[in-house]
Amino acid sequence: VTVTAGCLPLLNVANQPVVLWNDATYAQQLDLAPFWSRLGSRSRRKLERTEGTAMRSVSKVLLTSRWAADDAIRRYELDPARVLIVPVGANIETPNVVERQRPSDRAIRLLAVGVEWHRKGIDIAVETLRLLRSKGHDAWLDVVGVSPPDGSWRDDHVRFHGFLSKRVDAEASRLSDLYTSADVFLFPSREEPYGAVLCEAAAYSLPVVATDLNAIPEIVVNGVTGELVPLGSDVSQWAS
Repeated sequence: VTVTAGCLPLLNVANQPVVLWNDATYAQQLDLAPFWSRLGSRSRRKLERTEGTAMRSVSKVLLTSRWAADDAIRRYELDPARVLIVPVGANIETPNVVERQRPSDRAIRLLAVGVEWHRKGIDIAVETLRLLRSKGHDAWLDVVGVSPPDGSWRDDHVRFHGFLSKRVDAEASRLSDLYTSADVFLFPSREEPYGAVLCEAAAYSLPVVATDLNAIPEIVVNGVTGELVPLGSDVSQWAS
């Protein structure tokens, strides 16, 4: 039985092995992830105690990265032999590995994917596109997952596609085309425990420029499959 820590106290699984699988400890996400922000004082007091009890009581703790596993082992004094690193891959049924070539005599196509405007850094992506164009580069940006919060982010060279569901054939095909036709996957996330969307980019052999944050360096090999940009960098560094 695989559960998350919050469900564990509700389960009656006598004589059954229970495995907890997550992309981070909840304590790591306190005040960062949307579901772990603005918590009351009682929840804050109980969070680590409850999570620690859950992790110590299960058969195995599975976490998607070394970054998360090391935190769980240290924070809750877990036996390292009970903590396994099990990354998630691309949620793509038919990956399309294509031969990539450096664009020289054509427009540069950037792709950004995220369902939260600020946390996923979509504003940084748009500003990066604008700076590239101001420097004379013929660059275009496709954004999937979110619409701009107001009209100031609308741009003739940015296409907002909204949320595209992989469960809808036409939308899944459209998303696949965007991954295939892009030159660079832009991922300036401000808070990210893992970044499964980076695995999707890899499924299309698409190089990425992403934030050097948490588990992302375990997915993106800096200088090989992409470039990592320090958290908090200004737009000029992203454009560079």
